[in-house]
Amino acid sequence: MRLCHGIVDGGRSLDGWRRHRGNDLVLRVVVHEADLLLPVDLQEPSRLLANGADPNARGDWQRTALMEANTAAKVKMLVAGGADFDLKDQYGQTALMHAASRGDAAVVSAILDAGANVNARDNKGLTALLYSLDDENMAMGDDRATLPERRLEVARRILQSKKADVNAANEDGETPLIRAVRLKNSEMVKTLLAHGADANRSDVFGDTAFVLAYESESAEMATLLPAPRSLKRQSPNVLNAFLRAAVGKQDEVRVKALLAAGADPNYEYSISYDHKSSN
Repeated sequence: MRLCHGIVDGGRSLDGWRRHRGNDLVLRVVVHEADLLLPVDLQEPSRLLANGADPNARGDWQRTALMEANTAAKVKMLVAGGADFDLKDQYGQTALMHAASRGDAAVVSAILDAGANVNARDNKGLTALLYSLDDENMAMGDDRATLPERRLEVARRILQSKKADVNAANEDGETPLIRAVRLKNSEMVKTLLAHGADANRSDVFGDTAFVLAYESESAEMATLLPAPRSLKRQSPNVLNAFLRAAVGKQDEVRVKALLAAGADPNYEYSISYDHKSSN
């Protein structure tokens, strides 16, 4: 912080500083404050922005300061200074996606309030909503225990925006509803259904939300997501995935019904990307 103060007050050109040290000065200041776990002081980064620092400067992995911002105040400061909230890093992730993955509801709200595109997709087709329903947890310490619930709060905030596409699937066909079923979170399943989630959408393996609910052994989940009455309307990939689940549960009645509907007992496990044509 003192270094940044000296650069501006000493009259040194930020262009000159960027030539020698890179154009990610604001990024490093924001990250440095977060790492020190000190009260947030936005005076210095604000001074840098006022003196021409680039709020969209790229750091490692092409990330910007906004992608690293861990408080709503930092988001507001950077956006006021010209930060572009829809820029993407080398993986196609936006600041909103980063905040969603971290389970940072306050930052997510601030970025949404700034006007970010809630339905932007990364290089693998994931949206911020899909990130908020991810079951992968790489956090350490206390963060690891609280991350799942914090992500769910992010999902609720995103859905409150009323602009999120609740059926947007990633490149593997996973929808938010499919992820919620895999998380075994019935409350989120209810919320997504209330927002228009389609239980019949399938991933590349033929799994739908209702197939996964059936397979989950959860009576509540199966009640929320019952199998459709007419199995004959389902694609071969879905029928075969459903058959696999029924065989695994030794559900003779369901196996017979699926075979009668056209499921193939000799099918080789296939992957279908037909969902991409409907997105």
